[in-house]
Amino acid sequence: MKKTNKKWLNRLLLFISVLGLIGGSLFLYQWYLSEKYTGYQYYTGKAEIDSYQIIADGKGAIVHWDVDQSEETELRKYNKQLFTEWRNPTSQNYILRDNMKLPKHPSAIHESVGKDAYWTLSIYKVEGNKLKEEPEIDLLATVDEYKKGYISNDVGPVYSYKGKDLLALYIRPLENHEKKKKVFLNLQTRKIEEVKAIENIKFPYSTIKLSNLSDFGIKSDVFGFHFAIKPGEMVDTPISKDKNAMNILEKENSQVVILTNENSFDTVDRIASVYSKFLPNDYNLYRDSKIPKELSTDGQEHAFSSKEEFDQYYDIEKAKNFNHLND
Repeated sequence: MKKTNKKWLNRLLLFISVLGLIGGSLFLYQWYLSEKYTGYQYYTGKAEIDSYQIIADGKGAIVHWDVDQSEETELRKYNKQLFTEWRNPTSQNYILRDNMKLPKHPSAIHESVGKDAYWTLSIYKVEGNKLKEEPEIDLLATVDEYKKGYISNDVGPVYSYKGKDLLALYIRPLENHEKKKKVFLNLQTRKIEEVKAIENIKFPYSTIKLSNLSDFGIKSDVFGFHFAIKPGEMVDTPISKDKNAMNILEKENSQVVILTNENSFDTVDRIASVYSKFLPNDYNLYRDSKIPKELSTDGQEHAFSSKEEFDQYYDIEKAKNFNHLND
């Protein structure tokens, strides 16, 4: 009888030990997950383009981003607030995407981020009707290499200058959020440069008024250079007859990109050429638009409501000079 009791006692102790090990392991695993995923506010994941089509004679592109957001569920579980959208820069010769996993907005970061954090740039070179994927750029490492202990508050637009494509960065010391400086990441050399000629200049712009786009299923960013569209609402538009384009647009995370730089002289034409593919033929893209006096043929501001009026009063050479494209 005593042997039987001892046997059961040993089994009970073994069972309790196993439960303890399992409980301890679960506790340690939860602690590991908490340590791994706690403390992040900005997350877009990483992505690559898996299908695309260049449109409007090279002035735009339809792309589908295959987004790896495998960590999003866990990050949402361990963080009260998680921002998953970010405005990507546009370029005439590249398609770009910010990939980030950061504890705060870059402008609010004042110490080195952990090894699991990242801020990179997916980059695709436009070569005719093809996209060439290039290795992603580590923005945190690139800025730190240029100036030790620095970070960029944000990324700005891309400028054309002397044959270069220059992405604006607003860098500062980690410990000082007010002491910022505008520099440029050369997308060809992948090195940071200072370019005094375009560092502080304000370019005059011709404006094109895009109104009521949501009526046609279009959701654009604040500048209108990236937009998503609901394929079901593109009835009787030029793009609706393009099966390949429609197949891409039907996928989640697809978007249309205007290929233009901040100082491109033909931005109005690029915008109109791309949007006209997604709007009914009777939509007037030039309605209530303006040419500033600095860019007009006669030195006067002009309102225009047609492409013919725009072509009549817009001075291309003036635009190139103002935008430093003839330097």
